[in-house]
Amino acid sequence: MTRRFDRWIRSALVMGAAWMIAGCGDHDGDPAPQDDVGVSDVSGDGADVAREPGLELRPGSLRLLPPRPLACEGSRQARFPFVIFSQEGPAVAAGDVLDGQMIWPNETLRAGQLGLDAAYMARSGPVCETSQECPEGLRCTAVEVGEGKRYCALPATVSFAPGSVRQEWSLGREGSRELALSVLIQNTASLDGRLPVAVGSLYDESGAQAISSNPGRATDAELRHRQMIQDFLISLGGRFTGETAAVSLWFYGGDVGAQTRPLTPSEGGELTNYLTRDLDSLTERLAELPTLIPREANVYQAILRVLDRDLGLEAYEEAEKVLVVFTDSPNQVYDAQADAEAVRARLEATGVRLMIVHLDPALDASLLRDLPSQWGGNQACREDASCAAPTCEDDASCQPHERCRPATIYAEEAGGTVEQTAESYCLPARDAEGRVGPVQEYAELTCASGGHYVYAADVDDMVAAWNVLAPALQSTWSVEGTLPELDALQGPGFGRLSGSFSARVGPAHLGDRLRPALQSRVSADSRPAMLLP
Repeated sequence: MTRRFDRWIRSALVMGAAWMIAGCGDHDGDPAPQDDVGVSDVSGDGADVAREPGLELRPGSLRLLPPRPLACEGSRQARFPFVIFSQEGPAVAAGDVLDGQMIWPNETLRAGQLGLDAAYMARSGPVCETSQECPEGLRCTAVEVGEGKRYCALPATVSFAPGSVRQEWSLGREGSRELALSVLIQNTASLDGRLPVAVGSLYDESGAQAISSNPGRATDAELRHRQMIQDFLISLGGRFTGETAAVSLWFYGGDVGAQTRPLTPSEGGELTNYLTRDLDSLTERLAELPTLIPREANVYQAILRVLDRDLGLEAYEEAEKVLVVFTDSPNQVYDAQADAEAVRARLEATGVRLMIVHLDPALDASLLRDLPSQWGGNQACREDASCAAPTCEDDASCQPHERCRPATIYAEEAGGTVEQTAESYCLPARDAEGRVGPVQEYAELTCASGGHYVYAADVDDMVAAWNVLAPALQSTWSVEGTLPELDALQGPGFGRLSGSFSARVGPAHLGDRLRPALQSRVSADSRPAMLLP
């Protein structure tokens, strides 16, 4: 009991820091909630069990999650998911009582009580200096943040549809469905600035290899993501028990499916079902992550392996199933049997929600190399032309983060010839700051499965995402809204939404601020990325 209490306190301290950052000012002009307290059936899994009156909320007790377009290929209509924190205990769900008032969707929590003020939509990409760098209709602005970084943006309005508030899910309570959760962690040497050995051991035009780590190409040299994931697991253990949740931990890296390994033990003693109910052991298991391996990020192969070995099992068919993936790149291994379409079909068949946390910090692009696995396929069959990725004619065949071009083939010996492929392929392209930007396939996969895509342009930008994840798994709400300005950003690509999101929950007035990072000091960019129509 003492151990669980200590872990709960640690979780509360972590979340408390995040709430203080997320707070926003008063909005006295918002419509006041009406006094009628409705009682109705609620769709979803929330149990009709009200907690005792007296739960406290404060201005930072609200967090907006990345909006999910109604059409996953991009749409001005979207559902805006959000989480409501209580001062203590579970995240607020339908049927909870706040200061004597019961919370029900579209009755005591209505679309008219939600707002997004001082909103701006910016094109995802590098900062700007003047409006001359921006497309027509946009201007270079830091929006309402005087010392914020400046982006090409325009003012935006969001209208929330009456009667559209709903409880997405409510877990971890008596009578609710259990949670089956797998966490899949990239463990490749790109994090500390090393290239995959398959390309780093080759020679460039100057006769140099690229074997050693280099901070100019490191995505997270201090491995801060591991501490964030540990804090998430601690918070998860404070909000769920072995009776309400089963969790597995995995890591991945390589260019074949076998490079996906579990950290938690098999419950059946076989090569399947690594979901454990010993939530107290998760941080110890996480500490067993091995040394970073200089291999490729086989994101889609790894996802399919976890779905086959864990979340797709019949034993968890009735559970709320979630797969959380951490990566620092687009998928780096082309495999016709493990592409985005295969992942989407398997997610649909298993009923798993996919959540991706994508780290994409600024890098020195001149220190990177084309990966043979991205255009040539798995190393095991790379000599077979049928294993290679499709060729392309122009950029229209590619995703927004890619360009159609020949790939560079490095020399196997010093002084050897560095060549270009005869054909062109869709390969990652980096902007002036060395970022690839948000990945359309990731956004569409998470949207189609009912999950979330979190794009982080810096390590600090991930903190809030990992902090909110455990309470979001307990209880998530959403409201439907329309954002006309998405069309003006001239897709394809992504926009970044800023503004002050607010809600009146019973008698409480809550807020969450979405804004770019500051120029003068270290800070996080809290703007969600939205796929353009």
